[in-house]
Amino acid sequence: MDDQSRNKATERKRKWRAVNPEKSAEASRRYRQRNPEKAKDAQDRYKASHPGVRAEISARYRERNLEAERKRIREAQRKRYASPDWYFSYIERYYGPGAGEHYKQQHAKQGGVCAICSGVPKKEKLHLDHNHGTRQFRGLLCGDCNRGLGLFKENVEYLKRLIAYIEEWHIDTAAA
Repeated sequence: MDDQSRNKATERKRKWRAVNPEKSAEASRRYRQRNPEKAKDAQDRYKASHPGVRAEISARYRERNLEAERKRIREAQRKRYASPDWYFSYIERYYGPGAGEHYKQQHAKQGGVCAICSGVPKKEKLHLDHNHGTRQFRGLLCGDCNRGLGLFKENVEYLKRLIAYIEEWHIDTAAA
């Protein structure tokens, strides 16, 4: 078959596929089921000769289906966070073996409240406070106290000045 005949046949197939998308998709599915190795080889050749196309297709899909994509992500996160052990597995991966057990023991020791303000977090777990230099665990803090400690760079002098500042201006911390 010469190039001109091949081009005409390819064009006829392309037009037929455009007119018959369901039949074309079904025929492709049947071919892939009957010839999985050939289909995989063809897919690999296409990916090798068209780098970046998959990422472009995915990006266009996400753009067209933005709300559905957000919903899918929220649902996946909801399922992940609904698991009672997700946080323990997270801190085990982040801090290393034994961190989950330490969290559980410290939680029981503190009675489920923040070590600084004695508050009970409503939406989030208590944070595992640790020394960033030695990675030694200290206690469990609510999100606000954990962020505050970090914002003051765990510097005792800064915190003493903060206390002096509050006392100087008679700031009622109970009303805040």
